[in-house]
Amino acid sequence: MPVGVNPTRSTASFVILRRMDGQDEAPLPGDGPRVACILPQVFTTMVPMRDLELMTELVDLLSDAPDFVTAATALAQWARDSTGCESTFVRMQQTGVGSRTWLPIVAASGSRHAYLRDEAIVDDLECACGRVATGDVDIAQPYHTEEGSFFWGRLGSIARECPGTSPAPRGRCITEGFESIAIVPLLGPKGTIGCIHLADSRPDLFEPMQELLEAAGRVSGKMLLGHRVQDAERAALESISEALMPIDPPVVSGLELGVCSAQAEELVSVGGDFYDVFTLPDDKIALVAGDYSGKGIDAVGTAARIRHGLATLASSAHDPAFFLTQANDLLTPLLAQEERFASAVCCTIDLRAGAVRVGLAGHPAPLRLRPSEALELDAPHNLPLGAAQGTRYEDASFTFGESDLLLLYTDGVTECRTDGTLFGVEGVIRVVSELGTSSLSDVACSVIAACAAHHDPLLPEDDRLVLVARLPLS
Repeated sequence: MPVGVNPTRSTASFVILRRMDGQDEAPLPGDGPRVACILPQVFTTMVPMRDLELMTELVDLLSDAPDFVTAATALAQWARDSTGCESTFVRMQQTGVGSRTWLPIVAASGSRHAYLRDEAIVDDLECACGRVATGDVDIAQPYHTEEGSFFWGRLGSIARECPGTSPAPRGRCITEGFESIAIVPLLGPKGTIGCIHLADSRPDLFEPMQELLEAAGRVSGKMLLGHRVQDAERAALESISEALMPIDPPVVSGLELGVCSAQAEELVSVGGDFYDVFTLPDDKIALVAGDYSGKGIDAVGTAARIRHGLATLASSAHDPAFFLTQANDLLTPLLAQEERFASAVCCTIDLRAGAVRVGLAGHPAPLRLRPSEALELDAPHNLPLGAAQGTRYEDASFTFGESDLLLLYTDGVTECRTDGTLFGVEGVIRVVSELGTSSLSDVACSVIAACAAHHDPLLPEDDRLVLVARLPLS
């Protein structure tokens, strides 16, 4: 047994103190605050004993994990606990059409929900995460290490100190208030398979921990691959679903909301439905729903980018026509690359006036539902987003009374069919009228359940989304 190895440690812990080729490493001196060791593909320099203990802990956690999700979550939590940072998440590669690489988040710890929604999935060219997670880095840059990691301690200054940074930062970490960022590659047998992302608002936090974090990337990537590929896909699907269509809508003062959605169970079949809620000045709330054409990881990745793009324009959502005009100008270059388009609806609710302005971009018109009537709101039918640069959108205003329902949906709901008969708007109205005074969550989920029951299981599935709002009684 090599000197310095504790014989009472578990087998998982002992792996750390072995060469990858199966030979014992050089003896470890037992005295002094630091130890010198040869740990190929684990540690590459002299390391503190504390780092060895932390790596032993990580290997034990990953070895004991019964499935991929548990292992990835353990890695994210270990990285946060070991560094004391505020936010960590793990990305894993998913390949789309034409070998395009996407990096969805599969596990996270400490991150705000809004931040995770915006960061849920990026592609390999979109930000530093994509570069590190695919091994496409320039180690001549001061923020990259020889291992291919990204370390920077004053993120707000990176554009000034490193002009021409490629890719240009998306800025989401900056707007979240983070200064210190570490992005470390996860290594598999044939190269990089993902990354660990760490962030904190304090400056210059991670550089002293570089060797520990890069060692974690060397070890944990291979151990994560020990779990089924399907488990990693399922984790990615759940993360993306929560980003595009959160189960619980935000709590908004003065407005009751309910939402329900359904997605395919395999990533290759998932569509691009999404929604968002923006709180605006002067007691106004904007509800946005959309649908990107396409299926699979490419569709959900692009849908996430569209949702994030729309969120950056939220301040203009008090005027749905202007909001959609801006959105089209912003997103047309992206959608032109994909040779696809996206539908969207923006409903801006004035809580004081009891009025709703509705703007459509190739999307089904929302419904106004009352005990005595149901109306498909006759707003102008504009082109989808991405159809033509420079399109100017129009909207229309409608009066809403107390307890009136505003229902937004995607076409996967009304296009459910059996024996050639569509579920249609009529199906939505019928379900809601039969419910009476129900919670809005029940209303949304009842519509989703009814349209699913109406759909022939032999026909292709589509994403389905229902978002309902009600002005409360005085």
